Order: sequence, then C-alpha cells, then structure tokens
Amino acid sequence: MMEAAEKPRLRVSIISDSAQQRSNLLSLFQSSDMHVVMDGSFKEHSIEDIHPEEADVVVLDLDDEVDYDLEIFDEILNSKLPVIFNDSAVSRDYSADKNSPWAKSLINKLLSMGKPATSKATTEVVAEVQPEAETSEQGVEPEEDAVLEMAEAVDKDVLQPEERNVEMVRRHSLYNAARQVWVLGSSIGGPQAIRRFLGAIPGNLPIAFVLAQHIGKGFEELLARQLDRSSEFDVMYAESGHQLRHRQVVITPVNKRVLVDKRGCLLLKPADPDGIYTPSIDAAMIDMAVHYGKMSGAIIFSGMGRDGMQGCRVMAARGATVLAQDAGTCVVSGMPDAARRCGVVSFSGTPEQLAEKLVERFNV
Repeated sequence: MMEAAEKPRLRVSIISDSAQQRSNLLSLFQSSDMHVVMDGSFKEHSIEDIHPEEADVVVLDLDDEVDYDLEIFDEILNSKLPVIFNDSAVSRDYSADKNSPWAKSLINKLLSMGKPATSKATTEVVAEVQPEAETSEQGVEPEEDAVLEMAEAVDKDVLQPEERNVEMVRRHSLYNAARQVWVLGSSIGGPQAIRRFLGAIPGNLPIAFVLAQHIGKGFEELLARQLDRSSEFDVMYAESGHQLRHRQVVITPVNKRVLVDKRGCLLLKPADPDGIYTPSIDAAMIDMAVHYGKMSGAIIFSGMGRDGMQGCRVMAARGATVLAQDAGTCVVSGMPDAARRCGVVSFSGTPEQLAEKLVERFNV
C-alpha cells in the first residue's frame, strides 16, 4: 500500500534583536514541528534578503525601546513572504512557555496562514500577535437586538441624544469638519491592501477614513508615515482634539478608542481592557456608525478572526454601507468572510476595485 506523502513542515525565519527571544522562539517553533531556517537580529535588508525558496513565513520581533526608522516598513511591505509582526513587549515573558495563551495564539496563527513554498505566492503581512476569537461558522453570533443596544449605549453615554445625522451634518458644515467618515478595518495582510486601496483614491474625494489596524503597540506612527507616502490623502496618527476633515486618514492607537465629539474633533478614550483585539475594529465601526449614521461606512480588508462582525451589523442598522476585500486577494480572508456571513456586505473586490466603487458614490 502506498504511504501518504509527508506534509511539508512550515519553514519559519526569526528576526529579533533579543538573543533570548530568538532562543525562546526557536524552542517554541521546533517543539511545534516547524523548521526554523534562520534566526538573527534585524539589519538593513534582512527581510528583503529572505526568499520564498528559503522560508514560508517571517516572524519579526522588534524591541519597543529601539527607535526604528521608516525604512523598516518599506522592507515589510516589499517582502516576498508573509511577515508576522510580534509585539515583543507582550511576549518576552511568555515565549519560553509553549502552553501560554500567547504561545498557543502565535502557533495557531502561523499554522493557519503558513503555506509551503510550492503553493501560490503570498503577499505582505503586518500584525500584532494576539489571541484570536473563534472563527468557526457555527460560533454563536450576537443577536441583532443586543448589538443595537450596544449602539444605543454609545448614543447615550458618549454622543448625547441630540447628536443625530441631519443636525450633525448642519453642525459639521459650520465647523468644516468631515461629513463622510468611513472605517477601514484590517489585520494580517492589511497594510499592503490598505496601501493599494489608498493609492487608488483620488485626493479630491470628500471623505475621511479612520483606520483600525491590528499592529504592535508603538508602531502606529511609523505605519502612518509609510502609508502617507503612498496616498494623496494626509495619513496621520490619531490625537485628541484633532478635527477630522475630508481627505484625511487617521490611524487608531492600539490601546485607545477613537470617538468624535459634537465639533467633529477626535476624543481618545481607553480601550476595553477585556477586549480581544487591539485596536477594536468593532468599536471603531460602532462609534462612527452611531455618530455619522448614513454618512458613515466601512471596508473590511484582509485579516484573521471576526473583529468587525458586530460593527457590520450596527453599520447596516444605521443605514451605512459595508464593503469587503475579496477572499482571493487576501492573505487571510477570515475577517472579510465573517463580514460577508452577516449578509450586509454590498460589494466585494480587490483593493483597487473597492476604491473605484467608493469613487463611484461621489461621481468625482
């Protein structure tokens, strides 16, 4: 009887400035039947020099105390391999313990996204390693009434009852604040897709974006600077008091929740300490849907897990539009697929097709 072909082991390349962390990760991956093809510290071109013939995925572990420059994001976004961006501050105490929730999350993420080199080419990934929600289609979803109650709570506690769409448009006109605000939600594979999307958006489009990207703490500003070079929009890191205007992209801080006050100015509040995802795409979508109603919208890009499902339901209930990246162009299609299962996604496409669809709405 012919023996079944042995399944290829996932080939992992480790890049970390900490020798101890490299040792911990090496032990973790080898105990999980992965093949570590390289481990070393970060140097210029260290990511670019790794080819698909040599590895299947790169685990990048950067030191929060080191001031890395913008070129690191160029290397990540131009990588020929998927790159898992690990938040070392979270993991240094846990990476030696393969039974810790952090270690299990990282292993599951690698096994879920990793593909042998003989499979179709993958694209770039930037993501913070963090616990993911269950992705089973049989998972219990929140009832619509419960989700709407969540939105009403935001209405009452944050925005006040009188802040409704019609009056808000009048008030925003007086203050020259943005009237059309869309949330961009992404995780693994998101930065590359977002860069392609923003690169296809014309600079005169009368809209503002709030980007909620799962990424390591402390690197949101670097991401903003890198995306700013690829877009006609002004891409910036969210700061309290900043008035959100059209032709701007504001990146949500990892540990903050971005709200908008009656003047259209940003208000940063602490994120839910018990939340699974940082930042929460659900929270960003709910907050913008409650504040802007039909004048809001959302696009769910590549990512793992189900962050954004509750937000999609609230967006739809408020009359807002939800779009999603098509599965074929995602590194991991879990998040857009979950959004589609809600039945509220009106269009799916490539990042460029999503930009074209949005431009059609404004006839510019």
